[in-house]
Amino acid sequence: MVGNILRGVVFLILTIFFISLISADFTVGDISHSITGNYAPESNITGWINISLSSEPSNSVIESSLGGTITLIDLIKKISNSGFMYTCSPLSCASNYIASNRENSKTFSLSEGSSVMFGFNLSSTGRNLVSEISSFTLNLASNNPETNKFPLAVDILNDGQKEWQAYKSSGNFWDENFGCYIGVAGSTTTAKIAQTLYCEKIGMTQTPEVEIGAYISHVEGTKSVPFTLSIKRADSGEYASCGATAIGSGPNERIACIPQNFHINQDGDYFVCIKATNAPDINKYEIFYEQDSPCGFTGTYSGTYDYDFEIFARQAKYAPAITFTLNNAELAKAGNPINIESYVKNYVSSMYNNNCSKGCVIPVKIYSGVEQQISISNALIEYIAGISKDTEGNIYDIAEAPSQISSSGFRRLYLDDSGFKAPAEYDEYILSVTLGSDELFSEEINVSTEAVPDIKFLNPTITGVKYPTKFTVEVGPGKNITKYIWNFGDGSVAQTTTIKEATHTYTTAGNYTLSITISDNRGMNSSKEFSITVAPASQIVPTLLNSLETDLANIKTQIEDFSDFEKKSINEALKLDIVETNLTQMSDAASKAVSEAEYEAILGVLLIIKIPQVVAKTIYSEGIAFYPETDNIHLEILKQAGGGDYTGKENKYKEAILEWNVANTNAILTYSEISMIYENSEDSSLKVFDFNVANEGPDTAYFIIKDMKNLLFKGDYSEKKEDGYVYIELRESRNIAFSTTESVDFITLPAFISPSISKLTLTTEWSPFEETGQLKKWIVFSIIVILVLFAAAVAWIILQLWYKRRYENYLFKNRNNLYNLVNFIEIEKKKGTEENEIKEKLKKAGWNSEQLRYAFRKYEGKTTGLPEIIPLGKIIDEIRQIQEELAKKKEKNNLPNKNQGSNISH
Repeated sequence: MVGNILRGVVFLILTIFFISLISADFTVGDISHSITGNYAPESNITGWINISLSSEPSNSVIESSLGGTITLIDLIKKISNSGFMYTCSPLSCASNYIASNRENSKTFSLSEGSSVMFGFNLSSTGRNLVSEISSFTLNLASNNPETNKFPLAVDILNDGQKEWQAYKSSGNFWDENFGCYIGVAGSTTTAKIAQTLYCEKIGMTQTPEVEIGAYISHVEGTKSVPFTLSIKRADSGEYASCGATAIGSGPNERIACIPQNFHINQDGDYFVCIKATNAPDINKYEIFYEQDSPCGFTGTYSGTYDYDFEIFARQAKYAPAITFTLNNAELAKAGNPINIESYVKNYVSSMYNNNCSKGCVIPVKIYSGVEQQISISNALIEYIAGISKDTEGNIYDIAEAPSQISSSGFRRLYLDDSGFKAPAEYDEYILSVTLGSDELFSEEINVSTEAVPDIKFLNPTITGVKYPTKFTVEVGPGKNITKYIWNFGDGSVAQTTTIKEATHTYTTAGNYTLSITISDNRGMNSSKEFSITVAPASQIVPTLLNSLETDLANIKTQIEDFSDFEKKSINEALKLDIVETNLTQMSDAASKAVSEAEYEAILGVLLIIKIPQVVAKTIYSEGIAFYPETDNIHLEILKQAGGGDYTGKENKYKEAILEWNVANTNAILTYSEISMIYENSEDSSLKVFDFNVANEGPDTAYFIIKDMKNLLFKGDYSEKKEDGYVYIELRESRNIAFSTTESVDFITLPAFISPSISKLTLTTEWSPFEETGQLKKWIVFSIIVILVLFAAAVAWIILQLWYKRRYENYLFKNRNNLYNLVNFIEIEKKKGTEENEIKEKLKKAGWNSEQLRYAFRKYEGKTTGLPEIIPLGKIIDEIRQIQEELAKKKEKNNLPNKNQGSNISH
């Protein structure tokens, strides 16, 4: 037993050592990339890079030469890269943080566009887990000036979510911004204001508040008229309104108001609108408008602009000298009413599993938009670890250590959702994309009027004469399509829809070109043509039947090598039995059909049958240890399964479940993903989970899982369903296998294991001893690891000294030659001679490359032997220097020197 442990420890040490020698790397494939060549102004760059990653830092920056950056992990997690297979170390892909320089308060000097990270370090003793964070507060003070620029934001946990953003106005405003409205004399007309919205698109940057208004003129009737002014973000539902009253003071009267509690926290386009508040007041006032390159509209925005109105917005300036106490009340004032204690507690749970025995670092990042000095003080975090209440009031400097990413061979990394944009001006440009300091590719692109939304597929492309057919178009990811125009190529009037479907009937057989034009929310258009075959149903049905039957036979062949359960899961997900039955019935019906109406009925069934071209296992991983995520623990279902009550103690019982899992279960998971690839539609995937669960506790436990899409169990586990969940009893060890087409994996799987609520223990006292009185195994193991590491370090130091001396003697039989060589290098360096030139001179004198490399490293003070765990050479040199200084002091004081007269050279 001990021998096995020692062998395991030695293997662990060697593994760690060799891993430390591995450097981050990436490789671009022979076909390095494929990038769309033509773009509309400011449209998204699309295409892919063929790349292989090896221990690449997750925060490595991918940058476009045309502007824009994104971290590697952020790009991989985009929807367009959902098929990019990779692994992270650590598995969660989260960064590690290192805390240093503890102080009661800190002051940072920040420049415009810079950031700084500080934080806190929670600690606990032994196995006491953090069960609650009861208070989180700190004071922040800045000397920022009054500014048009966004000055300050705070990101708690450094997760990219800015929980606090500056929101106080100084009360002063910028100039009025009229959007596209110019108002040149002779080009404007007036429109009477009714209860139909008149709107103008106005681009704005971040601001603490905004004044919206218009210039209007009285026409007739009552002069005192209330108007409703509103502002809405163009690409979201963010909305606010306020009222302003005109008094008829003269032509072109200015009315304005400030929507309450409306902050612009993101740069973008906004629709500012006006209408008469009350129906009796319509047509009493009028407003100027024009139609020269407009960006306004009336009523509801439909994707096009027709008018510009004399409507404006004024952005407020930010107040100077920001000072606040960061707590729940302040976050609510900033428009983000979260519970900061729960927010941080969830982070400690997911990042550290509530175990702060080695420290739980809580990072906080500050973003600065202007030059300023920021002070952090009076920090206090109160938390409970085990049964004791602890506090943390120290503030630390925080350094981030990113996770590392590796891919399984070469993979296509798509840039579609990277945020990289084409320039705004029409021209030809060179697009270069880099990862870190290395260029991935460089290619010319053209910014023109050519449209960019990407049309992928159309279904079906074959149909019958006089048969009403529903056509469906598939569009590439990341596009917000607002309009579809269908030209069916048969002389009929084009259809316009706001969804990706349209129904049409071709009245005559033939080949038609169906043209689809789509428009996105930027007003950009894209068109694609598809060839449509139209024939009598009696001609199409036999061909389509044969094609579908062939596809079904191919799929059955492809899945023959899958396990029985995988085959069953694929059959269930694709409904292959139903498909086969339908094809058999339709084949039988076709053999008996006489009229076109009978064939059309068969065609209607065949057109909705979808069979993939390829079914393949694309991911397989085994030996995965499964631990539930806190968010996936559903106590109400556990209550229904095993009884008990958790009222008022939900978080504590969730923590108890996590502790129980560590102590009483050993759940090992095998995970596979089977991709189903279609010719003319979106791909899908089936996930298969195979659990081996050992319940090592004395009580019956329950395996509880959400009732996911197409959830199928391998066998009869006597499972029971309750309120959208399924649970299975676990008495001892059990194998549980199931499949689903839900978008989950082994990390996000909504499942957990737990005994009944009444069997859970909320608090426990920790002891290093088992109930038998023996030290716990992990403590014994830790002691052995420490001893072995110490022995390994001593052995390495001895080997280091031996190697260093032997290697030097091997290269230089006479050590004076080495000193002469180093002296020559120093003289030449002082002359300004280049290193390559020095080497050439020495090679001509008979010195070889290995000797020169050693001498140059010796001259530069670099390590010449094995990597030094402890820099013994420097330590020895320092000891010798101290001895020499002591010797000089002794000589001055006429003290005897025991080394006097020696011939040792230093």
